This record gives sequence, C-alpha cells and structure tokens, in this order.
Amino acid sequence: MEQGDYVVEPRLVRLLLNTTMAAQTITRRNEVLGSSDGSKNQKFRATRTPILPGQQLEVREAELPAATERDALER
Repeated sequence: MEQGDYVVEPRLVRLLLNTTMAAQTITRRNEVLGSSDGSKNQKFRATRTPILPGQQLEVREAELPAATERDALER
C-alpha cells in the first residue's frame, strides 16, 4: 500500500534501537612516568591503561641537562 506525496520513494537504510556511540575516557596530565638514564629502548608504564590507539605522548623536560650530560647523551 503506497501513501504519501514524495518524488523519490523512501527506503529504510538501517534501524538503530536505543543506541548511541560513546567512549569512557579520561585525560591524564602531568603524570610522571619515570626518569631516563639515557640508555636505549627504555620503557615506562602509565598508571592507567589501556592508552587508546593513536594517542600521543608528549615529554616536557623540566630543565635543560648540564653540558656534560648533554655531551654524554649525544655520544
């Protein structure tokens, strides 16, 4: 049975009952993960996991290292 006044016949593409997209996430700021000794492949752990894929870790040095420490790191 056709009813209504329409140019293009409407079609049902999908039916979503009581659904919504949601994510339960938090942003952690100023978390200290550890301290580096300058060696390669060091690993540190976050206190809350998992960390979502695609997120970036930003490292901010509190101060510049001393000249001798910088030289050692560059070598």
